[in-house]
Amino acid sequence: MENNKDFLVKNQKQIEEIKQEIIQIPKGKVEKSYFSGPSIYFHQEALKCCRNEKEFLGKRHIEMIYATLVAWGMHRMGKSGAKMPDFDVFKKSILDKKQKLQQLKTIRIEKVQEKALDDIIGRLKELIFKEDGINASETNSRIVSGTKVLAHILPDIVPPMDRNYTAAYFGINIQNSSQNLFDNGMHTIWNVYQDKNVRDRALEYHKEHVYISLPKLFDNVIIKLEQSKKKTTNNKTTKSKK
Repeated sequence: MENNKDFLVKNQKQIEEIKQEIIQIPKGKVEKSYFSGPSIYFHQEALKCCRNEKEFLGKRHIEMIYATLVAWGMHRMGKSGAKMPDFDVFKKSILDKKQKLQQLKTIRIEKVQEKALDDIIGRLKELIFKEDGINASETNSRIVSGTKVLAHILPDIVPPMDRNYTAAYFGINIQNSSQNLFDNGMHTIWNVYQDKNVRDRALEYHKEHVYISLPKLFDNVIIKLEQSKKKTTNNKTTKSKK
């Protein structure tokens, strides 16, 4: 398993790309969303509940997370489609961890001290990867379903991570190294927001667009950069065939 320092060194170019992309976001501009309709509605409703102390991890909050995951493609019909557990199973797996989630609720990734980072990441990994952790998928990798859930419970700490963008951007095989991806991804986002210019612009952007937390902005930027990379590759392939 690649250690975090080696990962940060190897991926320094990508990390600088992420920083520059955040710094250069024009003020007042809403970056193009990669979701629409129900995907946006349920996502925002889940975050509203998350930010409301009385609704945090209440039935509606958990229902909105459940609906968001479906809208984000985590449950599909057919034998080969991704599958989510029944709602009661999903709900219980979250409520069983309520105390641990509440303990992490006030933490913000940009304010975490370096000496506390590994402990926090370890606690998050238990929620995602342990056998008795949050049960959000019967077929998908735990990192995909787990981070999507935590992004709506602990939106100031955890970004969504997946194979198509996060893993692809950093060149990690998610099938063999999902815990490694999470570990390295969390160290990367922490590293990005230690840069004062990046942090200040991200915080300013969050005030302008309250549903885009610093971790979600990090995810949005990775999606944008990876899509741009794939488009460039496809264009080169097309030209070479002519």
